Amino acid sequence: MPEGERDGVTVVREAIPHVRALKAGGDGKPLWLWGGGDLFGQLADAGLVDGVDVAVVPVLLGGGLPLLPAPGPRLTLRLRSHLVFSGSGILALEYDIAPRPATGD
Repeated sequence: MPEGERDGVTVVREAIPHVRALKAGGDGKPLWLWGGGDLFGQLADAGLVDGVDVAVVPVLLGGGLPLLPAPGPRLTLRLRSHLVFSGSGILALEYDIAPRPATGD
């Protein structure tokens, strides 16, 4: 898909500089990423992800897709909130990503 704006959607090839610019814009609007473990991993590794929402669905699978493809960044999560949907048994978890310790580079 060619880069550009179409019907309120912006298509870019290089996500990290674009997301960095959006976050630096300071308009206070949250950014939401739906799916895409490779993209999530790249943005998390660049320090551009502030939180992650995970739903535990009560179905056992014999396989599936990882949240982050290997090798992925190590993220320390802090539970922000949780919600149990008693009818379905789904558990919704919201985590903040803990800041990484500063390195001596």
